[in-house]
Amino acid sequence: MKALQYKGTNIICDNKDCDYRDIADLSKLKSYINKPCPKCGSNLLTEEDYDIYIGLMNEVNIINNILGDVKVDDDTEIKEVEVRTRKGISFNLKKS
Repeated sequence: MKALQYKGTNIICDNKDCDYRDIADLSKLKSYINKPCPKCGSNLLTEEDYDIYIGLMNEVNIINNILGDVKVDDDTEIKEVEVRTRKGISFNLKKS
């Protein structure tokens, strides 16, 4: 098992008052850049946020390549972290 595992990408509207979310196909992620939100018309993904996301994914790959596969057994604690790349990077540790 990889040390850091990717579970999916959500596109979240940049407007804090809008609740639009969509599951993004990674191969089409770039098509969301400067695309208007279908609910409010705000920007769904800026070029800057896209670049941050791609950089973060590259870092995840580097970490996984350095660590290789990690052993998981019954005593292994697995944590899920939500990462947002909106105007920077923010992390939210999800409760188990």
